[in-house]
Amino acid sequence: MTDSSAPLEKTRDLAALSFWLLIGMIALIGVGKSVINNTLDPDVFWHLRVAEQLDRDGIHPLVDQLSYMSMKTPWTPYSWFAEFVMRGVWQHHGYRGAIAGEAFMVAAFIVIIALTCVAYTGGGRRLNGVLATAFGAFLSIPYLSFRPITMALVLLALATWLLVRDRRRPGYGVWLIVPITALLANIHLCVIVVPIWVTCLLIGAVREKKDVRKYAILLALVVLASCATPMLLGAVKAAWRYESADVMVSSDIIAEMRPVYYGWLGKVTVGLCAALFVAAVIRRERLRDGDWLMLIAGALLMLRLGRFAPIFALIAAPVAAATVPALSDRLLRRPIIAAVLAIALVLNLVRIAMAFPGADVPMEKWVNRRGPELPSFPVGAAGYVDKNVPPRAGRLINEFNAGGYLAWRLGEKFKVFVDGRTQCYTPRFWAATYLGDEPNASVFERQSADVAILPRLKSRFHDTLIEMGWRSVWHDDFAEVLLPPMPTTTTAPTE
Repeated sequence: MTDSSAPLEKTRDLAALSFWLLIGMIALIGVGKSVINNTLDPDVFWHLRVAEQLDRDGIHPLVDQLSYMSMKTPWTPYSWFAEFVMRGVWQHHGYRGAIAGEAFMVAAFIVIIALTCVAYTGGGRRLNGVLATAFGAFLSIPYLSFRPITMALVLLALATWLLVRDRRRPGYGVWLIVPITALLANIHLCVIVVPIWVTCLLIGAVREKKDVRKYAILLALVVLASCATPMLLGAVKAAWRYESADVMVSSDIIAEMRPVYYGWLGKVTVGLCAALFVAAVIRRERLRDGDWLMLIAGALLMLRLGRFAPIFALIAAPVAAATVPALSDRLLRRPIIAAVLAIALVLNLVRIAMAFPGADVPMEKWVNRRGPELPSFPVGAAGYVDKNVPPRAGRLINEFNAGGYLAWRLGEKFKVFVDGRTQCYTPRFWAATYLGDEPNASVFERQSADVAILPRLKSRFHDTLIEMGWRSVWHDDFAEVLLPPMPTTTTAPTE
């Protein structure tokens, strides 16, 4: 007598294998972007310098020592724990560790989204889960790099997965969200999303008259855990400043701070999200009240700032897996499909491994490998200044994106003009430099700088400094070095 269930189990196992091979391929898109296409995030370097100051001065609000134009009142490095982690990775493994760390976090984020889709659909709708995970990756990958927010997003993804899994299979695992939240509180301000998620589920539970006590207790605990940081007061003030008083955040200058609908890719994103909401409305019986509230909350965050798109993806992907019209998993059950996917996955892994920089490749070469038209760093200019420009005032004029790198590379000799910490500068400073049609020359005249390092292409400060008498003394394809006007001397008349 034969077991008729064996072939069925075999095809199910094959479908599951094909599903995870496809998820691996999606994750490798993000990993490949980190290793092959990306360079280091400009903010990496000032995070490293902040970690040095925290190690030296202690874990508390700091008076900035990197920029001579920053406010000299204490500011709050609310990502202090993540900055220590980044510094540790850099000290032990250098820039190659940063690349590997970014690749790992991107892959983990995408895999956890896939796990959330599986938990939400109960393990069915595998092909839907693949497409939903791809949708989540599309929303998220542009915002993922080696910095605190990516660490925070991985933890948020883990918390979301625990919440969604508990909805289908209640258990004690959901309480792990509390220590995750406490860790998040020391990594990034987006810790607030965990109480938002739980509040949505609590409201839904009240409406459904189910699990109210559990979510009420969980909400109280995650609110307390959100406060488990020595930077609490400063973090609250920083969050309020970002929302109400940071003129750079409210402008469209910083790409990730723009609304998600900005540009043609933003229009595509909005279109896909609108289609998701239509599918969710049509199949609304698949969603519980709390799920709807989480979806709406995530959408509102994303519409506020594009950088919140990965947070929206955490709930949008599983909702898409459940509500988009069901696709047949028959294709995933074919052995030939699994074999082809396995080969493709291995080939992509080999391709990425071959592209990973070897120990003999200096960071200075790797970060500028894509040329000056794409994001790059003033490596050669910094080397020239280090060797040829003695620090007198110890001040260097630079532009926004290069500030972190120059503070890291030349910080022992020069303080920079500006870096990526928008909260460390006054609205008047931003109005004089980036928010007008052109920079106000007076912002440079009031400060006696020794040297300027400006991008060779698309420099905002170049023409203003040239009109003020600054002169170019060195350049390569990436950056240019300018020195201030020669001091005029007068000779006393002879009698």
